[in-house]
Amino acid sequence: MEDMLAKILKGVEATSAAVTEVVNDLSSMKQIVDSHSTSIKQIEQQLSQLSAALNQRKVGTLPSDTVQNSRNDGSCMAITTRSGKVLETSEKGKKVIDEVADMDDNAKGEDAAPTTPDDLLTKKRAASYDLADNVHHCSAIATRSLVQKKADPGAFTIPCTIGSLDFAKAFCDLGASINLMPLSIYRKLGLGDLTPTNMRLVMVDRSVKRPVGILNDVLVKVSSFIFPADFVILDCKEDSEVPIILGRPFLATGSVLIDMKDNELLF
Repeated sequence: MEDMLAKILKGVEATSAAVTEVVNDLSSMKQIVDSHSTSIKQIEQQLSQLSAALNQRKVGTLPSDTVQNSRNDGSCMAITTRSGKVLETSEKGKKVIDEVADMDDNAKGEDAAPTTPDDLLTKKRAASYDLADNVHHCSAIATRSLVQKKADPGAFTIPCTIGSLDFAKAFCDLGASINLMPLSIYRKLGLGDLTPTNMRLVMVDRSVKRPVGILNDVLVKVSSFIFPADFVILDCKEDSEVPIILGRPFLATGSVLIDMKDNELLF
């Protein structure tokens, strides 16, 4: 029995502690609610004051209207400097003001058009009608003379030497991506074996031809300069006027500059 009573007492004590904790939580929550209620009342008071201030403004007026000087009823107050200096008035400005006032008085008493002093008109016109130097701009393109038209300078050819053969006119062609040599000239030079290739050449007439091979590292002498070049060997008819074609690779190797005006090639 004693053990049972002890257990019951412990349970009652635990329940009492839990109830006490709940009561404390409720009291803290009540304090928070009271503080919130106080804040809400303060906000309501501020809103009522703001509404009253807005209702005081008259209909048709703006909030930025000027307020009269409460101390001097809006009258101007004289300002005196500490040193006692007085601002000097301009006699010239006073004279102009007096003349304008006289004109207003004359205009009120007479039907004639108001008159204006000659000196005022003279000064106004002098200020309004002064002539300024006008600067005219012209396009530089319009002032230049037109460039004289030139005719077709024709194909660029240079004399060169390959091995034991001299070529008076080797065709320099910027439209060719290769250096081209006929098979007959290759046989005359006898410069070694050809490298096989699967290259296909598209001719000017859109026909497709297969070259025999490529002749690598051929030394081409132009004047006192010697340049290496690779030639594509093609089985075609030899042209007596233009036996070989030097394309863009050779021109790039020689750093060639083309002067179209003087019809010259510069190495």
